[in-house]
Amino acid sequence: MNNKKLHCFAGKRWSGDATSALNSALSSGGIVLTEGGEEIEQRLRRSGIEDVRRLNMSGLFGSLNLSRILRLTMPDEVFVYSSEVLSKLSQALSLAKMPQVKIIDKSMEFCLPDVEPIETGGESLIWIGYITKDCGLRSLLEAMKEIPEPRLKVVGVGEAKIVSPLLKLSKSPELNGRIEWVGEKDDVFAEMKGCKVGIITSANPQNKMIYHEFRKANLPVICAETSEQLKQEISCYYE
Repeated sequence: MNNKKLHCFAGKRWSGDATSALNSALSSGGIVLTEGGEEIEQRLRRSGIEDVRRLNMSGLFGSLNLSRILRLTMPDEVFVYSSEVLSKLSQALSLAKMPQVKIIDKSMEFCLPDVEPIETGGESLIWIGYITKDCGLRSLLEAMKEIPEPRLKVVGVGEAKIVSPLLKLSKSPELNGRIEWVGEKDDVFAEMKGCKVGIITSANPQNKMIYHEFRKANLPVICAETSEQLKQEISCYYE
């Protein structure tokens, strides 16, 4: 009897995680579990995935939600394509009392599309990601208040209660007119065109898909967490 497989990836947009999950599910079969919306679900179904489930795997109830889907689907193996799902999944297996399920970590096997190096040289920084309380975007905005030159393109969405204070901050006198909020975009490489530097608000970016997408596009990358670190790194590009 064939093993039952579950393929999980996080994130609200189509990325290399989604591509990896799609390719693996097409070759080995199984259910695809995504945090994405209806557009991503339909894209998976059009590509040949018959069983797609949408689930919030983030936040306080992420592990509980995962435990419920585990009990419902009863997989033998769970393939994980996003590092942020791993800790949640371990907790979920414990909650579901399913220690026999095998976790296969594919989060460091990045599947990136073939893209030409983008045209850089503009004056805008670019930040791409899902906007959460701890995503570091506030630190970036605070750093930019002290550097008058750069503009910033923000590609991503989040809960209104998280985004609203950041929107308010971006309209402060020091930042007003310099921050471009473009929302969620499937083609992040198109958004990188004409930008000067990609920003990752983390000191350990290697496990983040966007780091590898920036590198694939040959876009310089700044990786820092605090406002002071970000200010110092960004200033080097505008001296």
